[in-house]
Amino acid sequence: MHPHRLRARGKTDVLAYFVARHFGIRSFGTIYGLLFGISMLGAAAGVIGFGQLFDRYGSYDMAFAIAVLLLVPAVISYLVLPNHKKGVI
Repeated sequence: MHPHRLRARGKTDVLAYFVARHFGIRSFGTIYGLLFGISMLGAAAGVIGFGQLFDRYGSYDMAFAIAVLLLVPAVISYLVLPNHKKGVI
């Protein structure tokens, strides 16, 4: 299997695990579908955005700086998630 497929597979498996653990099975489909869709849109926008910024500035420095700034709220939101209840799944 191609390494890129392994990376993508790992991301979706981890997302499914966290959604099930934090929100339970009752709302799993809705929340997972929403987060997966947002993730795919973000991945597509990232590829296009990185390419445009590279074409404009000749390096990826600006793209990486923007990516870091966009990831900070994601990390903070993950850190403030309440602990999952044991036996939710």
